[in-house]
Amino acid sequence: MISKKYIKWIKTQKCCNCGDIGCDPHHLIGFGMGSMGGKAGDELVVPLCRLCHTRFHDDPKGWNQLRWLAVTLSNAFKEGVLKVD
Repeated sequence: MISKKYIKWIKTQKCCNCGDIGCDPHHLIGFGMGSMGGKAGDELVVPLCRLCHTRFHDDPKGWNQLRWLAVTLSNAFKEGVLKVD
C-alpha cells in the first residue's frame, strides 16, 4: 500500500478526465492483484471528479486509465509526493 499521504494528495488533484477539482481516488479497474475482479492497490489510483467517476463506472469502455495513471504518477514524482530510493 502507498502511504495515506499519497491518497490525500490524490484528492487534491484535478480530475484526469475533465480537469475539475474535488476528486475521488479511483482504483484502476482490471488491474486487481490476486483475484479476478479484485480491487487494484493504492499505487494504481488516479483522481476523478465525482461526475467522471460515476460515468466511468457506468460504462468503463473507451476510458484510458493507463494514460491517467502515467500522468498522475509523473505529477506525484515531480511534486515529491512519491520518491525513488
